[in-house]
Amino acid sequence: MQIDSLRILRAIRFATILDFDLDDELKKAIKKHADLLLNLSYFRKKNELDKIFNSQNIDKGLKLINELGLSKYLELSNINRVNTTSLGLSIWAQLDGTDKYPFNKVEKEQIKNIRTLMHESVLDNYNLYHYGLYISQIVGSIKGIDKKKITEAYNSLQIKSREEIAIDTMEVCEILSRKPDSFLKEIYFDLERKILYNKLSNKKRILMSYIKRQYK
Repeated sequence: MQIDSLRILRAIRFATILDFDLDDELKKAIKKHADLLLNLSYFRKKNELDKIFNSQNIDKGLKLINELGLSKYLELSNINRVNTTSLGLSIWAQLDGTDKYPFNKVEKEQIKNIRTLMHESVLDNYNLYHYGLYISQIVGSIKGIDKKKITEAYNSLQIKSREEIAIDTMEVCEILSRKPDSFLKEIYFDLERKILYNKLSNKKRILMSYIKRQYK
């Protein structure tokens, strides 16, 4: 049976998306020529893998990759240990060896954030705020946390961005009789945490009183 590197991944993709079984002869051919994947560009490999990882039938795709011994030639380790979700980016974030694959700037940042948050508490108020709902839901899906629970926790935050803090920098400077400088960063970091952990209400008069008491 004639086979090439791209056809190997396409066979896995079609079997995954269309949910059919590969015949034994094709499986033998794929195993025999699996090393051809080393000659396929990372761009082409990523394109095919993205479609597999985003499939609703992803478990089948990952099972085939493992069964046929392809992870070695895809240069991706621990494929057999990923927690599957319907979000392809979450699969990439759980894999080792992805640095060779051509992710864009946004994808790289998202993968970095997913990997970091996987070692922290998803439902922590500051983490929800810092990483945002999308990344929090991806990590939640990996950890088996109910999406609705994450959404409700995120929606209950007093603020979703620093711009929503009820006092601006000029008002802070006026209260402290100081010109704008690096001290504002410290104050706003403090305000973010106090508001997010509900130690302060996000109301101007309350924030003004706190700043006078704490920083003047």
